[in-house]
Amino acid sequence: MAAELDGTGVLVNAVAPPPIQTRMALPGIETITAEAAATDTVWLATLPDDGPSGDLWTGRREKPW
Repeated sequence: MAAELDGTGVLVNAVAPPPIQTRMALPGIETITAEAAATDTVWLATLPDDGPSGDLWTGRREKPW
């Protein structure tokens, strides 16, 4: 999708937050709040037109696919 939309100003990225604090979270695993996880999504949704595209992000860090 990112390749198809290259040059249109539409960016296509994916976000993979760390485990989120819920009742289903496994004991002993480090988790983050839903609010903290949402910050990555908001950041990606508000990138400028010349921002990165076609990447996977966790904690505002690019991750390998």
